[in-house]
Amino acid sequence: MPSNLISPLLWKSIGPRDPDSFTDFLFHHEQWHRELAKVTNTRFILMDDLKTNLFPHAQMHIDLAKATSVPQITDLLSYDLEDPASFVNFMTLNADDHQRFRTLTGL
Repeated sequence: MPSNLISPLLWKSIGPRDPDSFTDFLFHHEQWHRELAKVTNTRFILMDDLKTNLFPHAQMHIDLAKATSVPQITDLLSYDLEDPASFVNFMTLNADDHQRFRTLTGL
């Protein structure tokens, strides 16, 4: 595993009212998507504003699922990251999916 990648399961602990942790998450999350794109030969799409535009992120997860021949997870587009409960659910689902791709790719 590249030394700059942290366990995506740590993202589950980020609270909806912690902007500093969310900013830190965005950096590590982008690194994960860049590495996953490399090892699966899928595209990396910039996620300029994850809180208001979930489409690029969801599309990368769809592409990764296809590339690794696994079913897609539940819809990653229907979350409102400004809503605390929705934020927590998104972070949990996203972390679990990244862990799944980590296992499948050996990252």
